[in-house]
Amino acid sequence: MAITYELSRIDELGKLERFAGADSRAADEAFVQLSSRIERFLWRYLALHSPNEQDREDVISMVLQKLYAKRSEFDVKSIGQWWAYVATTGKRCAGDHAKRGDDVPIDDDLPATDMDLIGSVAELSHFRSMLYRAADEFWLGVPRTLPEKQRRRMLLAAQLFYLNGAPHVEICQVLGLGKPLDREELDEWLSDRAVLMDLAYSQLYIDNETLACTLLGRDRALSPKELDAWVAGAEKGDGEAPQGWTWEEIKIAVWRYRNGLLTEKMQQINPGLSLKMIESALAKCSPRLPFVKTARNLQTALKQKHVLFEPLSRTELWRRLVFQYLTAHELPHKQILERTEAAAKVAGFGMTAAMLNGWLSNGRLVTQLAANIKEETFA
Repeated sequence: MAITYELSRIDELGKLERFAGADSRAADEAFVQLSSRIERFLWRYLALHSPNEQDREDVISMVLQKLYAKRSEFDVKSIGQWWAYVATTGKRCAGDHAKRGDDVPIDDDLPATDMDLIGSVAELSHFRSMLYRAADEFWLGVPRTLPEKQRRRMLLAAQLFYLNGAPHVEICQVLGLGKPLDREELDEWLSDRAVLMDLAYSQLYIDNETLACTLLGRDRALSPKELDAWVAGAEKGDGEAPQGWTWEEIKIAVWRYRNGLLTEKMQQINPGLSLKMIESALAKCSPRLPFVKTARNLQTALKQKHVLFEPLSRTELWRRLVFQYLTAHELPHKQILERTEAAAKVAGFGMTAAMLNGWLSNGRLVTQLAANIKEETFA
């Protein structure tokens, strides 16, 4: 992956130089190529500053306009500097959009040290985003050239139709507010295999924090803030634990499902936790795992709509999920299997420990993806 990463850096630096250069045609072409990457980065970066998705889309549009208007003023020094520039422009535009701030120079928004840090984090975040989009294309069939906004639109249409039972007319009205959507185009989306694969992946992939919130909540999932409060209570170990749990059980559940710790590591951190205590707490969590229920609900929803293509039976879907749990969360094989094996069986797909080990031994999944990226790069 190191070679692929360096190739992507060189390619991106070239686009930045053309974007800031004197040739207006080359600048326009480079900007078109950079725009989708900027949108993906800002969508995550601005989540705290603009939690409302419509506001965030408006802010991103403002950022793109500002970046293009001031392209000749940007001095290309490094990719990290570029992403710091994008990040601080985004933060300033978010403030302007919310009527909270003035149009101050970028250098006044953040100290130089913070800009360097954000630049580095943004660069890494951008590379990971590129990596996951490449994985989406390779295993799910979602084109990397598909704008993120359009992908979300198509995915939302599938969620509304298959999972929420919304009628075609209502979906066209909801998703056609900004850009018209007719029945024919909607039907194309709903029957597209890549959209169905994306739908299955979006339902079955659950990040660590969300999983911990789901497991520990009783009638509803906890919010991240509530989970943090429970963790703080478990650390202190005083007072009454939330109903249905002991502080030790909460600690074990969080360490396993939020932090991905093995039993041996838990006992290393807290020697007072016996093997019996850990196994008992995990056994209590096991029936609450949402993966099988999610797979069944999805399979039922697709069958009710007479969908012939079954994404849950596709090897590519499970490879994509395994890749995500490996690279994003660095989970050990046993925990990846816990999140995939039983859910895969819903559709008759035989996910086994031997199969998983085969996929992951010698970095095979990563190597396959890297080879695909390299092949496209030099095509």
